Amino acid sequence: MTPTGASTHNRIHKFYFRMEPISNSRQIVSYQIPRNEIIRILFLRLLRRPGFIGVLIFLLLLTVYMFYHNADYSWVFVGLILLIFLWQSYRRVVRIVDQTPSYTELKTLAFGETGLVFTGSNSRVEYTWKFFRACSENAAYFYLSTSPAYFGTAIPKSAFTLQQQDEFRRCASAILKS
Repeated sequence: MTPTGASTHNRIHKFYFRMEPISNSRQIVSYQIPRNEIIRILFLRLLRRPGFIGVLIFLLLLTVYMFYHNADYSWVFVGLILLIFLWQSYRRVVRIVDQTPSYTELKTLAFGETGLVFTGSNSRVEYTWKFFRACSENAAYFYLSTSPAYFGTAIPKSAFTLQQQDEFRRCASAILKS
């Protein structure tokens, strides 16, 4: 704890807090992502990280090489290492979700042209759009990413009306292009 009572984690993120207030033309949505769904999302996003992909490719190529060049079944050992690596990665994601209740709590998102405000039961965090490096979407979620090293934020589209989805895309694309 710091002398002011704020945790070091909060102090690190103060750099990213918005300084200007969110405009009055903001949209507000509430959502909650179930535990199993957030685990699935985070694990799939982990699989897409460049470093993770590199390790998987290396282990897979090593397994294939040993399969074709060795008759002593050492490729089975490397294949098992690959499976254990994937299983341990999945268990790590489960542990992170279980130790971080904010992943599964009810959240309220207020967004506008200047940024976003995430409000949970014990937290309120404000970001400008410039804090995020990428915005992507699939049929069910919007994804806001800060860097390849972090999971980013998943926001279910089911929390939005169609008009709010269009407004969210507009706000995100206008800022992320600059």
